[in-house]
Amino acid sequence: MTQLIIPVLFFLLTISPVKGRNYYIYVTAESQDEVHVVKFDGKKAAVIKDIPVGVWPLEIEGPHGLTISPDGKYWYLSLAHGFPFGHVYKYETGSDKMVDRVELGLFPATMQIS
Repeated sequence: MTQLIIPVLFFLLTISPVKGRNYYIYVTAESQDEVHVVKFDGKKAAVIKDIPVGVWPLEIEGPHGLTISPDGKYWYLSLAHGFPFGHVYKYETGSDKMVDRVELGLFPATMQIS
């Protein structure tokens, strides 16, 4: 019986499509004032969205640190440069719309949420 089960299982695994999980990666581009959303499906990665960030059109504000809330509903971004200070921005995950921002001191960079 075991001799029959193993080949049948192998056959079913080879003909049935196995879908991998999709992963979304948010990557900051400091010199472009953008956050890129990269989708990785287990086989390949592709940039699916470019999110412009910052409020000063003539100044590179330099997105640095990025972290996601524990529940996944929001993501936070530090912009290191500003006029004259940096900020932390709060965005809604999915729509990627800015919810709020707070001014910080000079050059805020990395951050974590606990």
